[in-house]
Amino acid sequence: MQLIHLIYTKLEFFRNEKKNTGLFAPLKNLSNSKIEKLKELHRNETNRRFADRIKTVLLLDKGWSYTRISEILLLDDQTIKNYESKYLEGGLDRLLTFDYKGRVTKLTTEQEKELKAHVGKMYYNDSKLLIEHVKEKYGVIFSESGIVNLLQWLKNISKIRELELFSFHHILQT
Repeated sequence: MQLIHLIYTKLEFFRNEKKNTGLFAPLKNLSNSKIEKLKELHRNETNRRFADRIKTVLLLDKGWSYTRISEILLLDDQTIKNYESKYLEGGLDRLLTFDYKGRVTKLTTEQEKELKAHVGKMYYNDSKLLIEHVKEKYGVIFSESGIVNLLQWLKNISKIRELELFSFHHILQT
């Protein structure tokens, strides 16, 4: 019990020291009924993305930093801030609305093919290095999340094409 009190005291000290640095989010002091409602929604949520949004609000209410939440949930700091903004703007209705609209890729189809081949040959342990390569080679600037999304997109397109080829070959064989 003393250890828990000591940890809590240290956490409060750290939180108070860092309050004005922007490391800690302003979302705090949810009522017990809201916390219980959020926990129940989380238990029943089947969409992992929405479950992460609910966890984010609960952790922000506990005073966790954006960085710590992003590390635990494996999300970007900006994503955590976006979830917080959604909740502050429109409550649960806004938080649990999927309103992402994609946009046209910055690279041509040929450039995407080249990049996919390049990434297949090279090993990048840091997205910043790949961002620099794309900037130098194609004159296009990506954010870290943007380059990750592009790579995921290229990977999914490849899977779709493999599935289409498999289906096509399977149809030919029957």
